[in-house]
Amino acid sequence: MSVPIFSLVTTPRPDRLSPVLTAVYRELARAEPRNDGMLFWYDQLVSRGSLLGYVNADHWAVATPLTRELRAMGFLFHDTVPRTLLVEAAIEVVDEALGARPR
Repeated sequence: MSVPIFSLVTTPRPDRLSPVLTAVYRELARAEPRNDGMLFWYDQLVSRGSLLGYVNADHWAVATPLTRELRAMGFLFHDTVPRTLLVEAAIEVVDEALGARPR
């Protein structure tokens, strides 16, 4: 039995990118415009895994509510990601994928 792995790819439009990531985003965009200020989109995929989906947000925005965690530096981040909805959608997709697998 193998454990399924799912990837969630972050590819923000420039207006959804946290300002703190702008310089790196621009540098990476010279090689690949679909990046999140930290990684190219394809570097976020796990080999032999399944694609869960794409999010119009940057790497940090999906992972952590930094505007709340780092209030004094909140202006550096755009992290208005509906994380609860994202997790619920991920659970539904994973549940459906696992339900379709032969046992």
